[in-house]
Amino acid sequence: MKFGDIQVPKVINVWIMVITFHTDPELWGPDSYAFNPNRFANGITGACKLPHLYMPFGVGP
Repeated sequence: MKFGDIQVPKVINVWIMVITFHTDPELWGPDSYAFNPNRFANGITGACKLPHLYMPFGVGP
């Protein structure tokens, strides 16, 4: 897999902190760091540009 100019071999796991996805202004808008429960008024698909990046509880139990 390639990320920009970085080649990542098959045997390597890449971990990205969930907070990185949950606070990105490009995904959530300019108020991404603000507590705004109203952003979910239309469900997750209406809250974020890429709803599959919303991972509550780190997608764990």
